Amino acid sequence: MSLSLRLLLTALALLLAATAPAATIYKCRQAGGVVSYQDNPCPGRQIGVLRTPTTAAAARAPAPATAPARASSDAPRPTPTARAPRPSFKCVRPDGSHYYTGNARPARMLVDATNTVAKRVAGAPAAPPGKAWAEDQCANSTRAESCQYYQEQIAANDAREAAARGTDASRLKREGQRLRAIRNHRCN
Repeated sequence: MSLSLRLLLTALALLLAATAPAATIYKCRQAGGVVSYQDNPCPGRQIGVLRTPTTAAAARAPAPATAPARASSDAPRPTPTARAPRPSFKCVRPDGSHYYTGNARPARMLVDATNTVAKRVAGAPAAPPGKAWAEDQCANSTRAESCQYYQEQIAANDAREAAARGTDASRLKREGQRLRAIRNHRCN
């Protein structure tokens, strides 16, 4: 190999080593589910710890035989943080029924134009004659309220499923699975 090629390869290796930072990178989940990467431990929910190739190679290298064993209390470890509470909203439909949801975007629906209780939607498309656009009214709710609501919905669905036959039973079984998935996501 020629001397100029060796010098070029050495310079390239030094350049790559200088540009690769030897740092630990923390993968964090911020409020609202946004994922961020930072060089300090996470204030919110920590998803993982990533290492650059330089630090990964150093971590794989065997420890020198003369190095004393490190006590686990020597290095501060990231403490797991609690999951950010999921928002919950109680929405009331124009007909007076209610439901719980994870977003505050109210649903729109057509109601009779004589319905004076419904909140009218400004800027909505033209409604058919005798109808008007209305939207649900949503407000913040506690986690306990929404968990109680889903538990009641599951119990009522299970009772209907036990009495149902044929396709109704399979439809109610799927509904029960959907409700349980929502409850597990919001309440556990």
